[in-house]
Amino acid sequence: MASGARTLRSIVLLGALDLLVVSAWLFFRIATVPKKAGSQPSSILQVLHLQATPQCNPQEHVVFVKVQKAGSSTVQNIFYRFGTNRNLTFMLPKYGNYISYSTCVKDREVMSLPVFKDRYDISCNHVKYNRTAFEKYMHPDTSYVGIIRHPLTLLNSYIYYFLEHVVPGKDKLEEFLRDPDHYAGQRNVSFNLLTNYFGLSSKRARNSTEVKMFTNQIDKEFHIMLVLELIDESLLLMKRQFCWNLTDILYIRKNARDGTPSVKNATMISKDKHRTIADADYTFYRHFHKKMQDKVFQEGLDFQKELLYFRQVREAVRKYCTRQLWRVDGPLRFPSSPWQTAFMVTSETCQLMDMPELKFQDIVGSRQYGPVWKAVHRSQLYH
Repeated sequence: MASGARTLRSIVLLGALDLLVVSAWLFFRIATVPKKAGSQPSSILQVLHLQATPQCNPQEHVVFVKVQKAGSSTVQNIFYRFGTNRNLTFMLPKYGNYISYSTCVKDREVMSLPVFKDRYDISCNHVKYNRTAFEKYMHPDTSYVGIIRHPLTLLNSYIYYFLEHVVPGKDKLEEFLRDPDHYAGQRNVSFNLLTNYFGLSSKRARNSTEVKMFTNQIDKEFHIMLVLELIDESLLLMKRQFCWNLTDILYIRKNARDGTPSVKNATMISKDKHRTIADADYTFYRHFHKKMQDKVFQEGLDFQKELLYFRQVREAVRKYCTRQLWRVDGPLRFPSSPWQTAFMVTSETCQLMDMPELKFQDIVGSRQYGPVWKAVHRSQLYH
């Protein structure tokens, strides 16, 4: 228990400088709260409570465009947990763990709506984005969320995951880019992996004007585009926009292959070649990466303080869960902060956060459809 207490203290104590900044922010909040009858807080604790209690309704209708090898399984787990905890209705595939890799959502690809339901609340499985197709199944107030990753690291991860036995040699990224037409043609792989998922055709991808128009259209249709290289900032911004709790966006990395070679060794020739053949993806990525950076900057100092707190809490939770410290220490408890009311993490929390994608989908499907799920989906066995 002593070690657990030390860990907790290290989360709460952000350092002398951080405490000074937070204290200044708190007193600023006290000084600037409108002086209306019955609304003036009389202490710092009341200000903390005001900040920790959302004054809005959480967004429960979401479409998440799950892009392969872009950290999307980690984010999918967040949506599975959020929806399960609130008994929301998921759009689920009939077979496997994807609705479709090549087309937009269609009736034959998804489980029918449960009885007495006229819309799905959440969609977070693999399927190409098409706004018109989704609107047939989702609520009118649905928020659309995407995720992107730097095009070169995305391709690198894709090659080592899906084409490991297709591309020979030790440095598979270099070999793929030596003759991209040959290797992509073997598996019908799009050079523009990102924009292809969001619905950009190969023909339009070759026209820079079309790419810019497409990027602007996606920008209008999506409420937030998560960026893997800024994943903590992205999730925190989503949490604020959706009026979620900090506990909703905690995560443990999933499907990450630590042994995948880095792109740092890629030659300039290969990098230039990839920028040429995947120009649409680079345009798309630069646009949304800059937009995320701008939004984070606009959120100001309080966002940076919450980001620091979130990262420290997330790391404490990761260690607690992966080391199974709940067997010794019991629940991991966190006191109230300016951004979150007091909460605790239990063994059940850890099991959900660390649950494999297919197993979690099976639990969601069984809860939603009962024995019909097993009969229709031909679910696999897990151990």
